[in-house]
Amino acid sequence: MARLWSTGFELNSLSGNVEFNNLGGGTGGAVVTTPVHGGTYSYQNKPTAAGMRLTHNYDSSTNKTIFFRAYYYVVSRSSTSIVAFVFTNNNQVNVSCAIRNYTSGIRLTDAAGTQQGADVPLNLNQWYRIELKVFSHATTGTADLWVDGVSQLSLTGLNTGGYNCQGIQIGSGSSDTHEWYVDDVAINDSTGSFQNSWCG
Repeated sequence: MARLWSTGFELNSLSGNVEFNNLGGGTGGAVVTTPVHGGTYSYQNKPTAAGMRLTHNYDSSTNKTIFFRAYYYVVSRSSTSIVAFVFTNNNQVNVSCAIRNYTSGIRLTDAAGTQQGADVPLNLNQWYRIELKVFSHATTGTADLWVDGVSQLSLTGLNTGGYNCQGIQIGSGSSDTHEWYVDDVAINDSTGSFQNSWCG
């Protein structure tokens, strides 16, 4: 399989099953022309009350390892630990792990929602390349988090669920107020002869 999914929101659509499966929650999701990392458009997540999230099931395989990349730009942060990216199986319920937006930057949580490792500080109003490698297992899971090509966390012995890596949620279903942007998303698995490692 190798490359499982990629989007830069260049079709300028929030309709289901165009660039992703579904947009749900409240209001505040939009495709915008500024700021963008590459191309013409990016995705804005700017809820004002109810949570705003998009979901996509990108695979039906039993692969347990994925490599994720997204460019991430924060204008204002949540005062609580709100989901930015969640990695799930194809029912969007069984979680392997999550990258959460927090007052100091981002943090990684496991399948039980427990923080693993230290917070990773990020500046406001700056694009960052966020990359994550996850091996899904209930007791021996691993997670490696990179920012702009530099390792920030390398964790072993985690509860990352053990579920098949088949889906992603961008944004939270929880009520919150924040503003951030995502562009140039890609997900690889570890199979095939190319695009089978870090997305870069």
